[in-house]
Amino acid sequence: FYPFTRNHNTIEGNSQEPYLWQSVADNLKTHMNIKGSLSFYYYTLLFQASQSASAVFRPLFYDFTQDSKTYDIDEQFMIGSCLLVSPVVAAGVTKIQAYFPDASIW
Repeated sequence: FYPFTRNHNTIEGNSQEPYLWQSVADNLKTHMNIKGSLSFYYYTLLFQASQSASAVFRPLFYDFTQDSKTYDIDEQFMIGSCLLVSPVVAAGVTKIQAYFPDASIW
């Protein structure tokens, strides 16, 4: 969900281009399509941030100040005020429990 994506490697390192593994290439294609569909949203958010110093990526409590349950959540975040991201942050995990603050935007 980050607007910037790149691969890191060294000259001496093993090749790791996405096309070397079909499953990686397929996942990257899906990821890039989702990312592309959000491009106008990112452009708007980044413009607003440049004009008002607002945050683009922010903790839940930034938008839900009255909800004390959001104060300690550190594995979810908002992109702007409309997109809640609940990433998988541990290897091998296939399910997560996400918290959805009581809001009319869902």
